[in-house]
Amino acid sequence: MTTTDGVGPDRPGLARLVDRLARRLSARAAGRGVVFALLLLVLGVPLALGGAHRPTMAAAALVAAVAAVLLVIYKRHSGVGIQVGRFGALLLALGGYTALQLVPLPLPLLDWLAPPTAELLRVSLAGAGPVPR
Repeated sequence: MTTTDGVGPDRPGLARLVDRLARRLSARAAGRGVVFALLLLVLGVPLALGGAHRPTMAAAALVAAVAAVLLVIYKRHSGVGIQVGRFGALLLALGGYTALQLVPLPLPLLDWLAPPTAELLRVSLAGAGPVPR
């Protein structure tokens, strides 16, 4: 293989590791690993204390990274791209909506949208120093 197709000794460390793993794992083993890792994420994280502790979240991130690497290996072996159906698109949209809920709103916008919540925030942060009006 030549270096123009993205495979070669001059690739970064993680890409070389994925290349070595792709040579050793079959497409079937990589596919099964992806399914196992995703099942572990979907079933294991909520069961492990609701995902509220840092070790749980670190383990979930590690499993997600392993699933991503195995998915790349499976894609490389099978030549099949990643396809997202309607249900997958719905899950991605709901995940994006959930992530949007984590973004803190500026206090003036929160004051306009939900005045009682903004007042509660001002009262709870009163001991922390000056709070913008």
